[in-house]
Amino acid sequence: MSGFATERARPTRNRDLRALQDSFQAFNKVSKDLEQAYARLESRAALVESRLLEANRKLMGKVAGLGRETEELHGILDSIPCAVVVSDEDGNVTRVNPAAERILGRSAQELVGRNSRTLRGPVGQTMLLLGEDASLSDQAVERVITNFDGSTRFVCGSVAPLPEGGQV
Repeated sequence: MSGFATERARPTRNRDLRALQDSFQAFNKVSKDLEQAYARLESRAALVESRLLEANRKLMGKVAGLGRETEELHGILDSIPCAVVVSDEDGNVTRVNPAAERILGRSAQELVGRNSRTLRGPVGQTMLLLGEDASLSDQAVERVITNFDGSTRFVCGSVAPLPEGGQV
């Protein structure tokens, strides 16, 4: 009987061996497919990275250009001989040019951050046209103001809304 059992075990062993070989072949095929997919993925990632680098380079160029334009506009605003005061949508002063500092008798540091509606001169009058009634938008307003240093000035100006909110 022992010889019969050995002959019977061989076909089972051959089937097992064949199944194992088939499994290795399938594993090798899946491994190759994964390697190829990974290579394609690396290639796509490299392409995306190069496109992102180019887009970033262009964006940085635009940012630099906007920085130059901003500096130029600040230079123009600072050289205007008329007072220019800018407030945000809440009425807080965000920018004051040198002419406004000179005319109002106060530095930008003293004015920026203060609410234009509550900024009063030494005799209690509203110092800025921004502090006036909103219905004055785009209308010329003339009046005499008393500056913080006690001097008086005749001023004429108007208030205009800004596209992003606030007033100038």
